[in-house]
Amino acid sequence: MKTTTDTSGSASRKPAGNAKRTLTRRNMWKTLGGVAASAPALARGLVRPTVKPALREKIMLEVTAINGCRYCEWGHTHLAVAHGVPLEEINQIFGYQHESLRAKDMAEAAAILFAQHYAENLDQIDPESLANLRTYYSDAQVGEIIAYVRAITLGNLTGNTLDSFLDHLLRRGHAERGGIEGSTLGRAPSASVTGVSAGTELGAATPLLMVDLPQGGSESSTPIGQRPS
Repeated sequence: MKTTTDTSGSASRKPAGNAKRTLTRRNMWKTLGGVAASAPALARGLVRPTVKPALREKIMLEVTAINGCRYCEWGHTHLAVAHGVPLEEINQIFGYQHESLRAKDMAEAAAILFAQHYAENLDQIDPESLANLRTYYSDAQVGEIIAYVRAITLGNLTGNTLDSFLDHLLRRGHAERGGIEGSTLGRAPSASVTGVSAGTELGAATPLLMVDLPQGGSESSTPIGQRPS
C-alpha cells in the first residue's frame, strides 16, 4: 500500500516498457462498466461542471501520459492550451514532474496524482489517493474526477487498439508485397523476338522474306529458311 508521502515521492517515475494498453476481452467490459457507472456524473460534468475545465484537461492528460494514446494526447493538449493551461505545466505532466505541480497547487496535484495511480494500477482506485482527493474536493467533485478518469481511459485504450489494428494491416501489406516481389526473383525471362508476338513459332507466322538467288543463269525467288529445290 502506498502512503501519501511515498506517492508524491514516486510521482516522477515513468512506467516501464513500451507496450501500450489496448482493449481486450479481459478489460473491455470492466472499462465500459466503469464508464457506465460514472455516466451520470460525466453528464453533469458536461452540463454543469464542478471541476474547472483546465483541471479536467490536466487529469485527462495525466492518464493519457501513462496509457500513451497519441490521439488523446494531441486532442487534449490543444484543449488544455485553449483552457489556459501553460505549456510548461503540460510538459511537467508528460515528464512526470509532479513535485513541481504539487508545489504550485496541492489540490490540483492531488487530483493529478489520483489519475496517475488509477492508470498505473490498471483502473484500480487507490484508497489512499482517494482519501487524499477527498481532503480537497467535495463528493460531487470527486465523482466528476473519477468520471473523467474512467472516460479518458476508455478513449486511450480505444485509440491504442485502433493504432494496433492499423499497424497490423500495414505490416501485413508489406509482407504481401515482399512475397509477390520475391516470387518473381529467379524466374527465367520469357523469350521474345522484336516484332513477333509471344508464343509464335518462328517461320510459322513470321512473314517469309523473299530473296533472289541465281540458279543456272535464271532467277527464282526462294524464301529464307526454305531450301532451294
